Amino acid sequence: MFEFERTTGINPLYQAWTKVSSKNSAVGIDNISLDFYRQNLTNNLEKLHYNLDTFQYIPYPEKEFDINERNIYISCLDDKIVQTAAANVIYENINDLFSKSTHGYIKTRSVDTAHKSLNFAIKNDVVEFYKADIKKFYESIDKIILMNKLRSIAGDKKFIELIELLLVQHKNGISTGSCLSPVLSNLYLLDFDNKLEQKSIFYSRYVDDILVAPETTSNMNSVIKDIDKTLADLNLEVSVNKSEIVNANNGFKYLGFDIKGDIVDRLIHGKKYALAEKLLNEKNSEISAETRDYSNYIKLFVRDTDRFYVSNNAQDRYIENNGRLNNNKINQLINSKKEFAVPGLDRTGPCSFAVFDIDINKEIILRYGDDGNMFETLFAKTKETAINIQKRIKELDVNSYIEFSGYKGYHIWVFWEQSISLEEQKKFFANVLFDMEAPLGIHIERFPVTSDTEQIIKLPLSFHSIRNTQATFLSENLSQLEFINKIKLSKYPDINDNPVKTSTPADEDNKGYTVPAHIAEIYNKCGVIKSIVDKAKTEQYINYHERMTLLHIFHCLGEDGKKYLHDVMSCCINYDYAITQKYIDGYRVTNPIGCKKIMERFDGVYSKSACYCNFSSENMYPSPVIHARKVAPNCFKPTTIEEKVGHSKQIPTRENITDFVGKLLELNKKEYEIHSQQKICTGQIESLFNKNDLVEIQTPQGKLIKTKDGLFLKIGG
Repeated sequence: MFEFERTTGINPLYQAWTKVSSKNSAVGIDNISLDFYRQNLTNNLEKLHYNLDTFQYIPYPEKEFDINERNIYISCLDDKIVQTAAANVIYENINDLFSKSTHGYIKTRSVDTAHKSLNFAIKNDVVEFYKADIKKFYESIDKIILMNKLRSIAGDKKFIELIELLLVQHKNGISTGSCLSPVLSNLYLLDFDNKLEQKSIFYSRYVDDILVAPETTSNMNSVIKDIDKTLADLNLEVSVNKSEIVNANNGFKYLGFDIKGDIVDRLIHGKKYALAEKLLNEKNSEISAETRDYSNYIKLFVRDTDRFYVSNNAQDRYIENNGRLNNNKINQLINSKKEFAVPGLDRTGPCSFAVFDIDINKEIILRYGDDGNMFETLFAKTKETAINIQKRIKELDVNSYIEFSGYKGYHIWVFWEQSISLEEQKKFFANVLFDMEAPLGIHIERFPVTSDTEQIIKLPLSFHSIRNTQATFLSENLSQLEFINKIKLSKYPDINDNPVKTSTPADEDNKGYTVPAHIAEIYNKCGVIKSIVDKAKTEQYINYHERMTLLHIFHCLGEDGKKYLHDVMSCCINYDYAITQKYIDGYRVTNPIGCKKIMERFDGVYSKSACYCNFSSENMYPSPVIHARKVAPNCFKPTTIEEKVGHSKQIPTRENITDFVGKLLELNKKEYEIHSQQKICTGQIESLFNKNDLVEIQTPQGKLIKTKDGLFLKIGG
């Protein structure tokens, strides 16, 4: 149960996006590319979630190609994301039911596992097989049989309806281009696979490629007949031209491999593998033999410390190693791509360097992931912040160097001519960062600043244990070691103990802004609104429903309300003035949202105890706006009596709504079926024009003319 919610939630959709975006696929009929979608990823996914959740989602028609007499279909990005999310849920339900002999599109299964199982069989003297191919597999799948199989493993009616909606474009079968088709095809043949596996000494299937061996060669005809009958029950058939009895001693091809006698060498120690292994060994030998002079690196970063730390993986951060980092150890650590670090303070206490660490907040990455528009936007801000800090350091006549940390931010290094005390270090940090606020979603740390709990500093040229990327300086096209050799030490600057903040026009603008009393009253009195606003300020993010609720309320309160919307949204990491203003300008509803709608929208999210107001004596329907009107009566007036009455009318029952939605979905299905048939007919007619090099054809209905704008039927004349 709950397959629908497990498909349509924000997290499942984001996971599906991550999978879809990892492949550089062609754009669908709407021409929306991965890069364009990624630019506003959060909003796009939330809109998709909202449309799914409110049954407003309708898939686009697929883009269709004819390549070598084979139809190829491309879905739009939104549809690929929904297909992938649904496929993930189906896999969760049936993953344990798959035959071990099914190798296509299943986790931990692949062409390689199919060949390994075949290799094992041949090594155990199984040499004769029936090799079969299912004719037009995807196109021939019976959707009625398929949906009955799906209902047996998924009991959520809404989920079943969503799958039906995703399949509606294909009159017969399932799409060869849908992200949902691989798992549905495996589900369709689930019983077939298990039956063949039990009745054969060897069985393997990869999509529509079947390889089977009976217990004895005398049973081969019986197995072939059994396959034909079982497939016929599923309205499938074997492709006669592509099916044959094969023998490993004589040789045959299977899934792109040439199979013959010495299958062990062919599959595991074949020429390609041997060559790759040889080149890899040569490369490793070359790397391990490579030694570089890190003497200047040691002077700058290692100093006189007698211990260092190494991370073997993302979980082991860090393991302490006693002894001084020397040239040999640094070579070993870099060549083996390790992450390593040293204590921030010298052994005797003073500081030899100062480091600013600019990173994306870890909580944001845990919540929203590190693959998407939000991460890219914040990562760009870390670099911008690093450059701004470097400019401030330069104003103090101090040299500094920016290093990419290998994952989510940058380090800025300063090296002192003479070691300084911890107090001087703190004063330097305070002067550089005075009156400077990190952008939302970014934090700035300083190393070292304390002797109570020793701070560990990851060193440049080491490799990040999560991303396996090397921490490198922005070296202006110089090699890393050459760049390190050019680093200059700096004299500790004369700095002001009490730096004075310089005001900017933006500061002056913000000084005069206070939340108007009637706006503040809504925040103070409405528990739901308070929760949303507090979430924006503390978590620096609110979702689509929450943003729209604020818009429904504060848009109705004139310029004060609109300014407050910007004020709240500016607390969020994905705030953009132009986008927020676009939502405000595009809002056309004159009346605010009512309390009942708010609680329906957030049922189960915010406690019902958050809604405790009594508006029975008011002359308008219950809404948080009433709190504002009590303080400023003229801040909002309902437009007409009819509208007030309309808001008080009983809304349709859930059952009636469900009926209407069901009818709408049925109509949409018919519309897309008609649209699909129109596309097929149009394609066939255009193909006829092209093959015969014609521009017009006389038909009983009239003269059919092809132009650059399409097909036209001229009747009469």
